[in-house]
Amino acid sequence: MSEQPPGRTPDQPDDENAENDPYGTPPPSPGEQPYGQPDNQQPYGQPPYGQPGAQPPPYGQPGAQPPPYGQPGGQQPYGQQPYGQPGAQPPPYGQPPYGQPGGQSPYGGMPMAPSPVGGYAGPPFRVGDAIGYAWQKFTSNWSSWVLMGLVLLAVNVVFSLATGGFQQFQDALSGDASAMPSVGVGGYLVQVLGVVVSYVVTAFYTRGALDETRGAKPRLGDFFRITNVGNVILAAFLVGVATGVGILLCVIPGLIVAVLTVFVYQLTLDREVNAIDAIKGSFDLVKGNVGTVVLLMLALVGINLVGALLCGVGLLVTIPMSYIATTYAYRMLSGQHAA
Repeated sequence: MSEQPPGRTPDQPDDENAENDPYGTPPPSPGEQPYGQPDNQQPYGQPPYGQPGAQPPPYGQPGAQPPPYGQPGGQQPYGQQPYGQPGAQPPPYGQPPYGQPGGQSPYGGMPMAPSPVGGYAGPPFRVGDAIGYAWQKFTSNWSSWVLMGLVLLAVNVVFSLATGGFQQFQDALSGDASAMPSVGVGGYLVQVLGVVVSYVVTAFYTRGALDETRGAKPRLGDFFRITNVGNVILAAFLVGVATGVGILLCVIPGLIVAVLTVFVYQLTLDREVNAIDAIKGSFDLVKGNVGTVVLLMLALVGINLVGALLCGVGLLVTIPMSYIATTYAYRMLSGQHAA
């Protein structure tokens, strides 16, 4: 007489014996799904998908989760663009974009190893590309840029007439020091106001350049659409003081400060960070690409000298080009897309 497995008696039906069989049911044949689990390819002996201890189904099977964005087969969340493409949202300030050394993926995951040179270590750019890009953007929207330059020139003339700037300039040229008014409290206030106005004018131009580099053609009113004004002025003031002190210390330290803080306006307007973070952010962007940034600044100085030699009229072209080229460099070094 053959032995029966424990728990099974000869008089039990086969189906009842199968339900009480401690050894389980025979494995399904290839291509056959476990009973009660439609379309699931769960290996024999494993708990059904969704039960404690079950292994997740392979990607492509029902119930499977797609791999993270950036991995093979991963799907981008609906409505989001990969960072660096048009329409993408920039990463939080202080974090390099995903895909760059040290970058934190906006969709989760571990950050990459930090760059040994520090900063964002974004994609390099060539000086010729920056200037060519600036020329293309200016010529495609030259009327708005020239009109903006004429408006600011008219404001400067009115301000100089109202504060006696032209008269003081003529007295200085004639050498008649006795005719020059003494600088009192009012004179200092006028000078401070003039400095603040220069900061705001720079912000106007930078706002237009930020629009150009993201693919929008700014009109006259768009230049004046600036935010974070307080931090813009404070950051510019701190940079001005540091640069002035550096100039007094044998000039070279001041030039170094000017180079390292070249993207302060872009950061305060584009990322809307505070003044200190904007200065630190500019340091981070430049310090890994000092050579390229210095070459760009020297090239822009030369272009503006040529514009000034053309009776000053050329500055209506070269000044906008300078702001666009600098903002192009900012976009590239921060890993963004210059449209």
